[in-house]
Amino acid sequence: MLWRYDPEKGFALDDQRQRNLNWELIADERNPSPGQAINLLVPVYNYSLVQLDNIDVHFFLGDPRTGGQFIGETTTGPIPPRGSVTVALPWTVPTPFMRFPEIYAVIDPDNTLEEVHENNNLSFNTFLLSCTTDCPIPDLSVTPASIRFDAETFTNSIVQIEVDVNTAEDVTDAVVSLFNGTLQQGTRIGDYTIGYIEEDSTGTALFTWDTTGLPPGTTPFRWMCGAKTANW
Repeated sequence: MLWRYDPEKGFALDDQRQRNLNWELIADERNPSPGQAINLLVPVYNYSLVQLDNIDVHFFLGDPRTGGQFIGETTTGPIPPRGSVTVALPWTVPTPFMRFPEIYAVIDPDNTLEEVHENNNLSFNTFLLSCTTDCPIPDLSVTPASIRFDAETFTNSIVQIEVDVNTAEDVTDAVVSLFNGTLQQGTRIGDYTIGYIEEDSTGTALFTWDTTGLPPGTTPFRWMCGAKTANW
């Protein structure tokens, strides 16, 4: 398993995303840059009383349950009873690339092992990339006024959200990410790629968000395009 099943720890988390968040899923280089060769690292735990051997571990960019992109795979080797091993997957960060990618790790993806708990074999973490001269940033801007949605139909409904991105130069494939909450710990509503934005003009990213079951109250947004972020 990638994380201990949380009701066994004496408290339960209602938010499945927070249950899957794994701070131990990291890279061996802090804040890598696009084009940099790194290793993705994640510990795999064996809480059973028998040794486990050669467990497959798959890595994805984005949630594999909703179309995340397969990055690569590796195996654990032997894991002693009540022990753990850390697996490493070599990966070269693509160029260009989003600033805050979510990397997922899935163990035993083909469900070949019989386990007490099957729903803690997936976890993710949000990575922060640094931008160097090899990662040029277009002159994009987003502001609190950039977001539009129908606030009257916000609760327990499907909400259409639009985010405007302004640019001072021609831009292709501008990736806009929208979060409910903070970039690191909030819920990622989605990513939208604006294929082309002409110089001195505005492109619009479109998002669909199901707010069913959300508690009433203020809902903070944060969105990001390239290295630029804004709050609402």
